Amino acid sequence: LTAIDGNYRFVQAAGNASALTVDPALLTVTGTKTYDATAGFGAGQLTVTGGVDGESVALTAGSATAASAEAGLHAGASLTGLALAVTGGNGSAANYALPPAATLTIAPAGVTVRANDGRSTYGDAP
Repeated sequence: LTAIDGNYRFVQAAGNASALTVDPALLTVTGTKTYDATAGFGAGQLTVTGGVDGESVALTAGSATAASAEAGLHAGASLTGLALAVTGGNGSAANYALPPAATLTIAPAGVTVRANDGRSTYGDAP
């Protein structure tokens, strides 16, 4: 490894190759879906963020499971089988680490209510 910055030159000795370690960047996984009575999320409902400048990261496979199927925020949800694609930059997925858990959001499902057509007088049963 050689680096030059103005008046200084840094050269790492060949016998000291492990002195500098570059750890993979940790990504963040989140997920959002509308309530469907299940706790599972597919890869298409998950989003990954945290790619470095010039690189885009995307999940190509995997799933997540919330603690319950109820609408709300579910932190610490388990992730399984995640696969990552990297575009731009050097395109290496090995430069990234995927987390073991995600924060998932289950949004309430919409409900449509339709009253029966008709008329009633105040106080009478409709």
